[in-house]
Amino acid sequence: VACFFPLPYSSSSLLDAWQSRISASDDASASRWKLLPAMWEKVKEHPVLGSGFGATVTYVSRDPRVVQTTGGVYTTYAFEWGWLEHWIKFGILGIPLLLFVLVRLMQRILRSTLPTEQKRVLVLSIVALAAVHISTPYLNHPLGLAWLIALEGMAERFQTR
Repeated sequence: VACFFPLPYSSSSLLDAWQSRISASDDASASRWKLLPAMWEKVKEHPVLGSGFGATVTYVSRDPRVVQTTGGVYTTYAFEWGWLEHWIKFGILGIPLLLFVLVRLMQRILRSTLPTEQKRVLVLSIVALAAVHISTPYLNHPLGLAWLIALEGMAERFQTR
């Protein structure tokens, strides 16, 4: 016996979701945009070697929770803008290093014995993760790291011998 459930109606697309994430129409998005200039200032402190894992940025936020707690001034070590966060923490040299790791992983997947369609999907997942990392911290988030580790495991398991 087959059982069918109606899917919830959604008039939005992935583009709509992305545009809502980068818009400044709500307080959380506005805070994300307020963080950006503060991060650029932090980059200027140690642009080549970075400020390390404990680097913090202080900025003014319109997020009601922050306003209620601190009056609107917020200091954080976890940033929304992923590639810029890498620059702050690892310096400009950290970005090509991370890109090198991602490209090498893609090359290993492409040389694996996996079917061509799976190779394409896995490589595109890395490209998507790197693209999403512009406005999110997914390459240094447990989900993103777990995916990269899983991809590394697949590349190792299905390597050409």
